[in-house]
Amino acid sequence: MLPEIIGGLIEQFENKVQLSCRDESKLLSYIVAFANSGGGIITYRCENGYYFDKNSIEPPIEVSIFNQGELSYFVIPDGPLKPYSIDGKILLFADGRLKVPTRDDIVSLVKLPFRDVSSETVPLSGERFFDHTLVNKLRENLEKIWGIGISNVFERSGLIRDGKPTKTLIFLTGKRPDLYVAGAYIVFRSSGGEIEKLTGCIPELIKKASQLVLSKLTEVEIYQSLSLNRFRDCLNHILVEIIANALIHRDYTVPIPITISYLEKEIEIWNPGVTEGESDVPKPFSVYIRNPLLYRFAGLMGIIRSSGAGLSQVNKNSLLCNLNPIVFEKFHGGTLAKISVKSSIQSRRLNERERKLLDYIKNTGYITRKDYEKLMGVSERTARLDLSNLVKRGILRKVGKGKNTIYELIP
Repeated sequence: MLPEIIGGLIEQFENKVQLSCRDESKLLSYIVAFANSGGGIITYRCENGYYFDKNSIEPPIEVSIFNQGELSYFVIPDGPLKPYSIDGKILLFADGRLKVPTRDDIVSLVKLPFRDVSSETVPLSGERFFDHTLVNKLRENLEKIWGIGISNVFERSGLIRDGKPTKTLIFLTGKRPDLYVAGAYIVFRSSGGEIEKLTGCIPELIKKASQLVLSKLTEVEIYQSLSLNRFRDCLNHILVEIIANALIHRDYTVPIPITISYLEKEIEIWNPGVTEGESDVPKPFSVYIRNPLLYRFAGLMGIIRSSGAGLSQVNKNSLLCNLNPIVFEKFHGGTLAKISVKSSIQSRRLNERERKLLDYIKNTGYITRKDYEKLMGVSERTARLDLSNLVKRGILRKVGKGKNTIYELIP
C-alpha cells in the first residue's frame, strides 16, 4: 500500500530530491526550501534511519513521514507561513538545487493577494490602541526571520500597509479589535442562562474563554479517570486549540460573534460563517485558510500549530481526557464543535467526602470498607451506609463478598 501512496504523492509535487545517510545534515535545509517553494517530497535512504531537530525550523511546519525499510519519504506541504528558516537562514529550491534568496525574493515570498478581511487596513493613529507586550513579542519573532537590520519590519511583513495597521495586527495585538471589526468578540453562555461578553485581542480572548469554561466546572464535571489538575490541564489544551482555530479561521465578513455554550454535560463552540471551498473533513497535506495573513502571523506568535497538527492534537487529547470524540459539524451557517464527557457520574453532584473518595480510588483502583473508615475518620456503620448509597446511585459497584469485598468505580 505504501508505494502506491507515495507514488500518488510524488506526482503532486514538482520539487523532489533523493538523499542518503551522508546528506543527513542537508535534510532540514531541503525541508525549509521546499516549504518556501511550493512543497515537495524527499526520498531518504539510510539503514540507520534519521535524526534531526525539527524545532530548529522557524516557524514550525508539519512534515508527514512514511517509512518502508531503509527508505523514508518526507512530504513537505507548501508552507502557509512563509518565509521558513533554519538557524536564521531562509532557503529556496529552484532549478533542482538549494538557493539563498535575494532581498527581492524574500519580499516576493511574503506577498499575499490582499483580499481577506485580515489583510484590510484600519485608519488608526497612535499607539494607545495596542498591547505593547504583544507588539514587542511579534517584532522579536519577525526579526528572528528577517534580521534586526531590516527597517520597519511590520511594513516589510505586510502587517502595516501605507502607514495603516492591518486588521491582523489589530487582532493579534490590539486592545479592542471588536471596536474596528464587527463580531470580533466572544459570547459565553453558561448552563444557568448567564451571558458574558469577552473582548480583547485573540491571545486575550483565548485565555479568557478557556479560563471561564474551566472556572465553571463543578466537582461532578471535572471528575474523569484523571486527577482534577491533570483533567483541567488536558481539557484546557483542547479548549485553547478549538477557540484559537475558531478565531483565526472564522468568517469576519459575518458580523456575529463566536458563541461558547457551557451545558451540564457538553461544551459547544460555534464559529460563524462557512465559506465555499471548506471541507467537512480536512484533506491530507491541505488546509483551507480563510484569513491567510492572520493565519501566518498567529502561527508565528505560537497561537496555533502548523497546518493539520491542531486537529490531530485535539483528537489525541480527547482520548487522554477520557472524553467522547470531539464532534465538528456545520450548523446554522457556521461550524459547531462539541466537547462532551463520558463518565456516567457526571450528571450527579458530589459532596466533599464523595469527591475525596473518588480521588482516592483514582490512585488505588478500588477501596475497601476499612480503608474508607480510615480515609474519612468515620465509624463502620457510617462507612457501610455511605458505600451502599454510592452503589445505589450508580457511582460505585460492589465486587466480591465478605472480607474480600471491594468497591470500584463504574466506568
